Amino acid sequence: MTEKIEELMTREEIPYGVIVNIRTDERIYLGDREKIKPDSLIKMCEDDMVSLYQSMEGQILPQYWGQGNVKMLISIPQEDMMVLFFYYKRNDTHEEHHKGKMIDEEVKNLLQIG
Repeated sequence: MTEKIEELMTREEIPYGVIVNIRTDERIYLGDREKIKPDSLIKMCEDDMVSLYQSMEGQILPQYWGQGNVKMLISIPQEDMMVLFFYYKRNDTHEEHHKGKMIDEEVKNLLQIG
């Protein structure tokens, strides 16, 4: 599973990602966190993933957060699972949104149960 996600990250130039099981707080870290500077957006999220997950209820997904040129894409591919991708903005907002929707769909397909 993580190999395919890492391939996606490489193809889409996403340096760092986290897959979170909300029930167990188990986390799978992908890529290289050191490539995201400043890392304050990562720090803001990592302490309370449950609250971040709960704040997505009722929101249009995927969600995008940003701080300067650092962006975060939030995907919820299945219940009690959240995937966060951290990268640098490369396109205008419309293109970023379109690309994010494609990434979100691919993540959902890769992480399907069954």
